[in-house]
Amino acid sequence: MARAAFGLRVDLGVSISDTNNPAMAFMGELNAHELDISGGLGDTPWTAHSSANLRASTVLWDGGFRTAQELAAVAGRTAAASQVTGVELAIESRVVALFMSALEARALGLAAEQRRQSTTGALEVSRVRLEAGTGMRSEVLSLEARLESVSEAALVAVSAERLAADSLQVLLGLGRAGSSGFELDFSLASHDARLQLWMDSIDLSHLSELEEVALGNRPDVRALREVIHAREAALGAAELSGGPKLSAYASGWLDGGSPLLEMDRGSGSIGASFDWTLADGGVTSALESAGRAGVRAARAELDVLLQSIQIEVRVATREYELSLARLASARRRDASEHAALVELSDGFEAGTVPLERWLGAEASAAEASAGAAVAALRKSLAGTRLALTLGKSLQSAFETK
Repeated sequence: MARAAFGLRVDLGVSISDTNNPAMAFMGELNAHELDISGGLGDTPWTAHSSANLRASTVLWDGGFRTAQELAAVAGRTAAASQVTGVELAIESRVVALFMSALEARALGLAAEQRRQSTTGALEVSRVRLEAGTGMRSEVLSLEARLESVSEAALVAVSAERLAADSLQVLLGLGRAGSSGFELDFSLASHDARLQLWMDSIDLSHLSELEEVALGNRPDVRALREVIHAREAALGAAELSGGPKLSAYASGWLDGGSPLLEMDRGSGSIGASFDWTLADGGVTSALESAGRAGVRAARAELDVLLQSIQIEVRVATREYELSLARLASARRRDASEHAALVELSDGFEAGTVPLERWLGAEASAAEASAGAAVAALRKSLAGTRLALTLGKSLQSAFETK
């Protein structure tokens, strides 16, 4: 629109009138070359007149007003594109969080299923002992209660997984929650290896460099900077809106009177105009004031955003480092608890280890297994959040070289 201001403007007008107004009738007959004053200038009869006008005009110079408007429009369009990218990253973050929630629920469900299987095996052993007269009824009852508990935990995990999947389905716009045809593809979790490779390429020891990466990549920063450029350009346009303007034009007419539509009399004109608004009642001043206020507000918003991003990068970096440490610790505990459970399971089957001790070891091993799986998922989630905080799309994080 701003660029079109310097283009050629062409206007076509056609008019038909019937009047007894002396001035209008006189000019109409004059333009149609039909003026007859032989009867004097007394009463004016009704006079028909037709006219067609073609006018071409263009702005030759306007002191930079249209250029400033064009700069504002270009910056606004770039800002809008960056805002769209920011929305896409926000959606990616939400999708990843829901997907990780579903994965975490599935990991807890698998751990509960493992506990159910081991508890079922222990229950069978206890029943054999009871029938042989070497076991106690209390052991069987305790294991039966334990089996119900772990079965309930498995159901809760399945429900949590379904809830996360339903939320993800709605977020992706793939139909109503729970509608048929939507299933999560948990093979996507294999992307964690690619994400880890991408994360390994980032030097977490140089926090200031990560902050610079975020400030350079974040679409919300780019969008706000373009908003500032757009408002500065709009302010410049406001300051020039009442300035001088030089235009050129050319016009041609065809006129007719009798017969009405036989427009066979032509005329034309060419010329140039110079316009300058010297006073507009304060409109330009008000526009300038509003423009300056908008620029100040956008700059203040950018300062706040930059500070917020620095904090976000620090928090995301520390959370990722902490997730790595927790994952390493969880895996060590998982290995130790399962090694202890293997030894105690052999003793429980042989009758040398009491039920209470085996149950405690089995619960600890199941908890450690679930903890290791959850720690791995939370490490992936922390890495993903760090990537998004740095303004990196997951698509770029998963690109293979």
